[in-house]
Amino acid sequence: MATINRPTFQDPPLETGVPQYPTPLVPDYYTRDGHIILVEKVSVNKGSYNPQPLDGSVIYDKRDANHWPENLYLVFQQVEPTGQFVFNYWANDRTLASQDPWNYGLQYSLNHPSYKIITRKYITPREDYSPVALGAVDPVFGGNAIISQQEMAELPDDNPLRSRYVQVQRVYETIPSPTITGKVMAEFGIATASKQIVVAGTSIATPSTNTIKSEIASTDAVKSTLDKVVYDSTEILDGYQYDADLGLVVHTTKELIAEGTSPFNLTDGTIAYKDEPINAWQSVRIISSISSLPATRTEYKTGAYASPNLVYGFNTSSLQMPNWDLNVTVTPVMRAKRSYQTVFKNITSYVYGQPTPSYTLYDPVSINVYFDGYFFKINIPDALTDSGLSISFTTASNDPVHGYINETYTVPTSTETASAYLAKVGTYQLIAFEADYWKANIWRVVRQYVLLK
Repeated sequence: MATINRPTFQDPPLETGVPQYPTPLVPDYYTRDGHIILVEKVSVNKGSYNPQPLDGSVIYDKRDANHWPENLYLVFQQVEPTGQFVFNYWANDRTLASQDPWNYGLQYSLNHPSYKIITRKYITPREDYSPVALGAVDPVFGGNAIISQQEMAELPDDNPLRSRYVQVQRVYETIPSPTITGKVMAEFGIATASKQIVVAGTSIATPSTNTIKSEIASTDAVKSTLDKVVYDSTEILDGYQYDADLGLVVHTTKELIAEGTSPFNLTDGTIAYKDEPINAWQSVRIISSISSLPATRTEYKTGAYASPNLVYGFNTSSLQMPNWDLNVTVTPVMRAKRSYQTVFKNITSYVYGQPTPSYTLYDPVSINVYFDGYFFKINIPDALTDSGLSISFTTASNDPVHGYINETYTVPTSTETASAYLAKVGTYQLIAFEADYWKANIWRVVRQYVLLK
């Protein structure tokens, strides 16, 4: 136990109380409402020393009692080291309200002078102590300074007030506290992270699209900690990827949007799109697009193709027999029909929207050249003919068997003449096309050409 070294004065007068004033509230003779510790020196030799209970039942009633506040209680007795004298300590009760005006220390939450943390240490009778209710405000500063800590503790062993009084400490903290902030790098840009002490039971404010985090964690029955992270502004993220099927670089964007935003209005060039929900307030919009259509490509392959008979003219000859029989021969001047291996060229192109076919296919319509006469016959199927072709044979005027006969056959002209077809040999001609839907409002058109031989 600690050694008691009281009083500080050495030789007070006997049987006379010497006051000590432990607080700024000093009583005067008239009001007697201050705080006092009265020290009385008593002689043991005179028999005046009589141990007394220190439970508040002994009240100072000496001849000078009317000088001091009423009800000075005997709180401590100390025998002087020589054993000749005893010091009696008397004290009056102090209300908490009487200590409020001067009894405080100040700190500042996060060093912000507008946010006080007020610490009060009281001396009060043990039997009068009771805790203050949650949410109680500081008795002097008021405002948002509410009780955040409180405790009652015994006074030190060497304190003469220990028998009747206790020390009460109360801390009042300004809540909400100031907000401490910092910057963080997040997915969609720079964000502000903030932390604040708030009153327990505070609700989270409705998040916005820019909210990354909003969390309230309970510290105790009085306080909670509010942590928030909010984008200063959001950026649209850009990404690029080569698509081997398209033969193009695909541009992908990623954007933070409010949940429930109307769907994106699809436009030509958009090949993929989705709004992916994150939570009840936010979605991520992902759009993949191309800035141009895939390039037109040309491919080649070999295959079989057939050309028609090309008829350019006719040579006619006749042989007169001795008996006047006639042998008439008609020989066409032509390139005969044939099948051959050639090159097919496919040109693939892409357009937005369904195309309207407007291609003229090369498809020459062949005809049959047929004549069954008296003197000669002609039969050339699947033929292209030039214009102005005819075959004519006339008998001799003195022919005793046949008489004078003129037999003529005018050859019909095909729409595509033989010479026109021949002029196209060595060139590619369109013979087929196909238009089919590919994807994302892109249609694929394939045109097939054949190399004429």
